[in-house]
Parts: sequence; C-alpha cells; structure tokens
Amino acid sequence: MHRIILLATICTTMGCNNPKSKVEHQPTPEVFNDSSPNLKITTRYSGYSDLIQELYAELVLNDKEIGDFEDQRLDYKEKLRKANQSFDHYHANSEEYYALSKQYALMIHDSVYSKWLFSRIEDSENKYKTSISGLQNAIRSLNNEDSLFHDRFIGLQVDVTLKMMEIFQSNEMPNLQKFESFSEIQKSLNQQLEAIKMNGD
Repeated sequence: MHRIILLATICTTMGCNNPKSKVEHQPTPEVFNDSSPNLKITTRYSGYSDLIQELYAELVLNDKEIGDFEDQRLDYKEKLRKANQSFDHYHANSEEYYALSKQYALMIHDSVYSKWLFSRIEDSENKYKTSISGLQNAIRSLNNEDSLFHDRFIGLQVDVTLKMMEIFQSNEMPNLQKFESFSEIQKSLNQQLEAIKMNGD
C-alpha cells in the first residue's frame, strides 16, 4: 500500500498530464502473449480462469507486495476452512448424538423412566447449546467480515488490473493507417468487379 501511495505521489509531482505517454513505455502484460508460459498460472488462485484472474495472477508473480498479500490471504483462507470444518464435525457429532438419544428414550416402555431420561437428555443438550454460543457468534462474525473482505478483494483485483489493461490497449492498438489503406484496395477491387461484369454482358 505504501508503494501505491508513493507511485501516486511521484506521478503527481512529476506531472502525469499525459497518462498515455507513460503507459506506452511499459511492456504489454504477458497474459496477452499467446506463447506466454504463465497463461496457466491462475490454477492456484481460482477454480476457473478469466482475463482478470490471469492478469491478477501475473501481478501475484511479479509484484512482491501483491504476492505477499496473496500468500497471506490464501494461508488465512485455508486455516479458516480447516477451523470451520473442525467445528462442523464437532457440532454434527453432538447433534447426531442428541437426536439418537431421544429416539432411544422413546423406545423405553416405562413411561416414567422414559420421561426422566428424555428430560436428562434435553438438559444436557441445552447446556451444550449454551457452551457453544460464543463459538457460533465468533463464526458468524468471521463470516460477515469475510463477506465484506470478499467484496473489497473483488474491487482490488479490478483496480490493480485496470492499469495493465490500459497498457495493453495503448501498446497493442491496431494501426489506423493500415485499415485506411484497405479502402484503396477495396476501391480497386470494386473497379475490377465492375469491369468484369461489363465484359461479361
């Protein structure tokens, strides 16, 4: 982030009044090179590949700040996934046990004993629910924050790849004169077409 602010400051002080001239001095991103070996680098970062993901993956490889951020993001994401998985396993076992124990209690023919056992099970279940309330609140809070982070992360990917797209657009824009020259060829072909048509009549 400090580097981004520094670059913006330098650009302002040096007078980037013509951003196109600055863009033209930077190389076209490798993603747009069909022979680039880095076209498949997105597999680590997403389950699918699109142009923004490919551009962002190129930045991850070539920009240390973004690369470090991405390593930390993926490490956190994996640790959180494992933590959630651990809780889900713990909670599922507990819920399964209480559901089964109630079925067992209902199989007892002695109604008094059945009611006593059912009450005993419900007391234990209520204590369990109370004991995990802090965990569940923490998980909900993390999920809410993760949703906000996801939105910001999508914005970041677009924001940091926009410059790369502008470099590509500036460097690789097709030559207007080449297309204008086709107009003369087209006129010549039209003349030949008319001549052939007249000779055939």
